[in-house]
Amino acid sequence: MIEHYSDIHKDCYGTRPTADMTARFYALSYDEMLADLEYMQDSIERDIAYDRKVQQDAVNDCIAVGAMDEATALRWLDEAYEGDY
Repeated sequence: MIEHYSDIHKDCYGTRPTADMTARFYALSYDEMLADLEYMQDSIERDIAYDRKVQQDAVNDCIAVGAMDEATALRWLDEAYEGDY
């Protein structure tokens, strides 16, 4: 379960858990561990849904100002954010 905890923690918070965090996790009961993992998974799923909505809103905005289709809107967005990486 340690690898799963470490992976989901990194996906959720952007970093691997510290030794103290891992020790705290292993001090939890099995049900508390599952609840902690479910919380992180739910957080990841909410972030993904939010990112998709923001992307779709941006596509819709591009279409509203003249992009002929979704492919054109995505190209415009890609060109606009090209220097942000």
